[in-house]
Amino acid sequence: MLKDYWECFNFLTYNDYKEWSNGEDFYSFIFPNCESKGEMNKDFSKPNAVFLYKDLKTTLNDSDKPTLKRRIMLKDTWGDDYIDFVLENDLTLCSGLSYRGRHNDLAHAQQMNALIFDLDGVGLKEITAFLKWLNIVKKRA
Repeated sequence: MLKDYWECFNFLTYNDYKEWSNGEDFYSFIFPNCESKGEMNKDFSKPNAVFLYKDLKTTLNDSDKPTLKRRIMLKDTWGDDYIDFVLENDLTLCSGLSYRGRHNDLAHAQQMNALIFDLDGVGLKEITAFLKWLNIVKKRA
């Protein structure tokens, strides 16, 4: 499994997909216009990214079931929040959707910034097949 990861990582890095190998830069690129801390735009011009993550504090307290929490990622705290809540966490999820205000539910969904695929267990064969398929679709458009 780890061999598949490094094969995929090296392939994507070698083929100029280097920005995909760093999560903080990747999500900053997808969500460039988030609100800043304390900012509440009434016109909803700056939708926010929301991460679902496992609260490591409850896990450290030997809770029988870890607590899942949501975190709004704000422009001026993005780097620190990424390090504190996402980087070393074994359970974090973020969709490509951005949300108005402080809620990540369907009623507050504003725009789709990306279509994100989980690549756990995906090998080089699957990635190259997917990229070939994308080129076929691109040529037809």
